[in-house]
Amino acid sequence: MKVEGGNKFLTISVGPASADHSDNPPAAHTCGITVTQTILCWGLNSAGQLGNGSTESTQTPTPVTSTLKFRSVSAGFGYTCALSVDGAGYCWGLNAKGQLGNGTLNTSTVLVPISQVLTFK
Repeated sequence: MKVEGGNKFLTISVGPASADHSDNPPAAHTCGITVTQTILCWGLNSAGQLGNGSTESTQTPTPVTSTLKFRSVSAGFGYTCALSVDGAGYCWGLNAKGQLGNGTLNTSTVLVPISQVLTFK
């Protein structure tokens, strides 16, 4: 099935709809990196896991609120994390257990940098 919008993706990650650790949990949101190294997300957005500054769900791929370029993205249960091309880590969405790595428990609808001065290679 083609994703609406005609975008070409380098990679896609699907976040589960529940914390169920079964082999095939239902999907809730999806994010992908396009060939232009931007991130588009769609699906459930109850905790801001689409990274577009809102909590409104959408069936259409929507860009995250960022001008950065990315090389990887991973969708989790209510949150998403990504690595920029320069190796900096960013996360957004649900943060009830510190998933965003920014030293708080505050949920965020936009990208927040991972707190430690880390770069990934």
